[in-house]
Amino acid sequence: MSQKPTYKELKQRVQELEEESIKRKQTEETLRESEERFRKLFEDVPAAIQGYGPDGTIHYWNKAS
Repeated sequence: MSQKPTYKELKQRVQELEEESIKRKQTEETLRESEERFRKLFEDVPAAIQGYGPDGTIHYWNKAS
């Protein structure tokens, strides 16, 4: 039978999880900012851009298309 973790071990694990949560939130915010920059560039570029799926259907396009 396994032993129950000590208070110190639990406290350490909670701290690790909190740090991981903070890093994840920072990463998600960085990703949102990057996606927004890409979306703006994609929409505002004067050249036509289209994305096709494997079946040949258009999945996305920009204003210039």
